[in-house]
Amino acid sequence: MGSNNNLQHWSQLTAEDQIRFWQSVDQGDMSSFLVTPEKKSTRRRRGEHSTKPKCENPSWFRPAHYKALGGQLGHAYNRLVKKDPVTGRYSLRMHMSLHPFYVRERHRAGRKYAFRPEKQRLLDALWPVLVSFCDAGKHTVGMCVSRLARELSPKDAKGNVIPDTEVTVSRISNLIAEQVRFGTLGVSEETTWDRESRKRLPKYVWITTTGWQMLGVDLMKLQAQQIKRLRECEERRRRRLIEEGMLG
Repeated sequence: MGSNNNLQHWSQLTAEDQIRFWQSVDQGDMSSFLVTPEKKSTRRRRGEHSTKPKCENPSWFRPAHYKALGGQLGHAYNRLVKKDPVTGRYSLRMHMSLHPFYVRERHRAGRKYAFRPEKQRLLDALWPVLVSFCDAGKHTVGMCVSRLARELSPKDAKGNVIPDTEVTVSRISNLIAEQVRFGTLGVSEETTWDRESRKRLPKYVWITTTGWQMLGVDLMKLQAQQIKRLRECEERRRRRLIEEGMLG
């Protein structure tokens, strides 16, 4: 049945193919006006390079010396990450890449199929970073795309990124752009020049209301905590200006 769909009428052939068609008819080799088109030759060849990412299984968890997140930010992080009480090791409690939202909104974001395993792992690793570095007052992640890539990349004993297993800037940039299409993340119009990718990238990103809902936070409490944090920041700024004599 599938082969019949590929058949063409002889009138759809090129002039040269039509000549060959009628020659075949005269010789008695053709019994139908429908023919199978010849596959056109092309110079395109399948590449032999590996399409695997340098870092196939990235992971990120808050270092032990980091202060614990409070409020709804802490709630979101704890929904994502769990700690083994025996070994003290961290692992993912929730895999965001498997959230039903990504299946439901797949076509709206321009995807036909589910995430490939390597993208699933990168997306799962990205969310703990976004929540961990989220500003409690502005709810923005004040780090550029290249910094996010460095955070997710494996490092040596000195804390330097291992080039052979790094998470590349382009990979993170493409992932964030897709998340923007899904509506889970937003990016700033303000950009900064990235030397590695040699192009301007968003200066910061933020988690949208949709993203917070996927994380299971209480949006009312989150907003109240944000307002409280902004007031505290404003009060500290005002106190500092008074101490410096710039405000009476």
